[in-house]
Amino acid sequence: MTKSVTLITPCFKTPSYYLERLSLSVLPYADLFEWIIVDDTPGSKQVLSSYEKIRRTMKDAVLIKHDVNRGISSSYKSAIEAASGNYIAILDHDDEINLEGIFDSIKSAIRLEYDLIYTGESRFSGSSMSSYHKPKFDILSALHYFYPHHLCLFKRNVVQDILTKSDNCLSVTETAFDIGLWYEYIRYFENSTLRAFYISAAGYGWRVHHGSTASDIHQKPNHLKERQAIGKRFFSYFEHDFTIQTRDDVPFILSGKFGLDHTAILDYIKRFYRLDFFDGIDQIELGEKHFAMNDSVDILLRSIPFKTLATLAPNLVICVDTNQIELRNSFHYPGVPYLARVVGDEICFGSPYVKLTSKQLTDPSRALENKLVVSSNVWSD
Repeated sequence: MTKSVTLITPCFKTPSYYLERLSLSVLPYADLFEWIIVDDTPGSKQVLSSYEKIRRTMKDAVLIKHDVNRGISSSYKSAIEAASGNYIAILDHDDEINLEGIFDSIKSAIRLEYDLIYTGESRFSGSSMSSYHKPKFDILSALHYFYPHHLCLFKRNVVQDILTKSDNCLSVTETAFDIGLWYEYIRYFENSTLRAFYISAAGYGWRVHHGSTASDIHQKPNHLKERQAIGKRFFSYFEHDFTIQTRDDVPFILSGKFGLDHTAILDYIKRFYRLDFFDGIDQIELGEKHFAMNDSVDILLRSIPFKTLATLAPNLVICVDTNQIELRNSFHYPGVPYLARVVGDEICFGSPYVKLTSKQLTDPSRALENKLVVSSNVWSD
């Protein structure tokens, strides 16, 4: 019988302790999971020994063993090609899961065939535990960073289809395969509807230890270079007049005209948006200032703690947080633009039933000058 979810765990020099701890966290939910373990450590028997123990109690565990060390991207690809579950989820070899209290929610979301299902996470070590509450999904913030990761369920048929494509974000990365997959997954739905379901409880434990990305991303020396290559490839699908620059405080900066060389913004925006026209769209006042739509986004980002960058519809706005206070509500990092709905006097984060394609690369503050509204293809619960 086909399992609902295929868990994918790449292993390279994995200590037996980590894999056996991981198996203890997976076993209570064995009815839901197919588990594919990829051993990329030639000549080692540690993973094989752990797998044989796992197989005694979990019949849907599968081991793929590489004859040579092919790297983590090849490990992901081997498992994805072999996966048979309706969904695919990446489960790192040194982490753990805990679905207690949310197992039924996950099963319900799977039954309703959401395109993206993700949970919150905790980061833990032998001496500490901290929770990471994630934002509700919207397509705009999703272009800026990969917050659904850990634990994130992707539709298996979509991921396998992405894997067959050449010359995409996956072709320029080795250590940042999951980020490349994320951007290609978003792009897959640019002309259709992506339905997202967020379970705001920590279903995943991300272990912090020496040598882990949870401890220090720089332990992967090529990771940031690959992230730049992924960003360049992804944004080149939509915009060709831009450059990528490095900076110490962020992975990289995209810089370009983004429509500023067009006399009529409508001529430019049509390249990236699916548009509907509305009459009588008014700006919405949020925070401490009412914004002039011809202000530059850069100035707006630095002016006050909470801002409306643009009004896309009577109750849909693009916002950005610039201090830690608002993170208690939106959970977005400062400076990341995201969508919010205004319902009465309340701000609702995420974008249920509001349609917005991933072609979201022009200066959003200029759209309102032409009374434009983005008619989107994304909604979330």
